[in-house]
Amino acid sequence: MQVAETFTAEFSAAMLEADVADEEGKKILNQIVELGGLHKLAKLDTTVTVIDAFNLLSNFDTAEFLSDRYGGEVIPEDERTISDLMVDQIEFADVIIINKVETVDEKTRERIRSILKLLNPDAKVLETSYSKVNVNEILDTGRFNFLKAASGAGWLRSLHEMTKRETGNGERLAPVPETIDLIHDKFIVLQNVETQGDDENEEEDNGNEAEDEEENEEDDDVEMEDFSQLDPQEILSNRRSHPVLRPILRSKGFFWLATRPYQFGEWSQAGGMLTIGCGGPWFAEVPDEAWPEDADVRKSIEDDFQGPWGDRRQEIVFIGEGIETGAITDLLNECLLNDREMKVWEGIMKKNRLSKEEKQEKMMQTWEDGWEEWPSLEEEDEPEQEKGKHRISEHLGHGHSHNHNHSHRMGIKA
Repeated sequence: MQVAETFTAEFSAAMLEADVADEEGKKILNQIVELGGLHKLAKLDTTVTVIDAFNLLSNFDTAEFLSDRYGGEVIPEDERTISDLMVDQIEFADVIIINKVETVDEKTRERIRSILKLLNPDAKVLETSYSKVNVNEILDTGRFNFLKAASGAGWLRSLHEMTKRETGNGERLAPVPETIDLIHDKFIVLQNVETQGDDENEEEDNGNEAEDEEENEEDDDVEMEDFSQLDPQEILSNRRSHPVLRPILRSKGFFWLATRPYQFGEWSQAGGMLTIGCGGPWFAEVPDEAWPEDADVRKSIEDDFQGPWGDRRQEIVFIGEGIETGAITDLLNECLLNDREMKVWEGIMKKNRLSKEEKQEKMMQTWEDGWEEWPSLEEEDEPEQEKGKHRISEHLGHGHSHNHNHSHRMGIKA
């Protein structure tokens, strides 16, 4: 969690509901909630990240988890890697201090500057030795902006999170637009899938029930084996030797997985480690009353809808040094369903006699993805008292967001 999140009224309310504070703490939290959030009592002026110039590049090229390096100092639930934490801090900072600059040559310094510019183009960068810095550069700067921070330094965030955009009613938080200009050493893979076939085949159940049951019986006898875990050093070696993957420093976004038709997957990679997990339902599966009520925000959501499958799509941004956009796109295209497979997918989705759970189960029998189960949509639904329209305000950066800890951490390998 970023420190800025503690300044929202929702954070204090959530802490109360979680019942993790003692009586004195609950009293303080209640006062903060009544006032409307911590930002009514204090001002978050500047966020500063200090980078070790000597170790920055090696920290990008490691498979170490925080627990590997810091042991008992890390809570068991924290499964981040060193690369994850470092990138998160760089992306969020208003000011980045490159310390120990005297320990690296000018060529390395220039590479570090380039990496920081790619990851956080708006941050002010200072170079120091022994952390000697003019305090006026980091105190009372007024650089922190909650709206800007909520958009994650230009990153594609969760599908239901917002990014700062100009709308007809001025500057608002809105979902990431469907098209974004390509930037040097940064590009976005955006792909909707057009429907195959036509609506005349909407109900394709005639004579197929017995066949379906036979297939299900055969599949019940098949047991999937767990994937073997590669040695971290083998992961790094594969990445270093791969001409396409090696230049990628960071990638993040969301994707449409054939076997999980109702929820989008979240993709986050830093250095040699990739984390993939459940991000929540597509907006196509979210009731209208649970959408943000702002007209411009709703319009931007609707603009992402295409054909019968709504806003389902692939949208991932890649950042790196000299990345080959065509080669990366080709690798990702190999993962897509072909036309025949897409028709099979659509045929299952159009079987009105099947429930959502049965459709998903049918798809998992058709294509094995090997991942653990994601939480069902019912498990993700908010409690009744919390349902309803969501408002976008100056201090709350999420219109309808989900945070889940159902993820898979994978090494990038050839």
